[in-house]
Amino acid sequence: MKRVFFILLLASIAALAFSQNLDYARDIIQKLSSAEFSGRGYVDNGDKISAEYIASEYKNLGLLTGNKK
Repeated sequence: MKRVFFILLLASIAALAFSQNLDYARDIIQKLSSAEFSGRGYVDNGDKISAEYIASEYKNLGLLTGNKK
């Protein structure tokens, strides 16, 4: 029983340590869903605007975009 409690305790601590920032995720979703991005559709270049925004967020976070330019 002590082992089960210990494992659950470690799992809960690990989950808290590596959880994502929900406010940041909500802000990104809200921004991508806004009229500024035209529903991320191709009609008003919403897809390109969204792609550029996501690439800039990747760069701000220090992630690679996948482009080999």
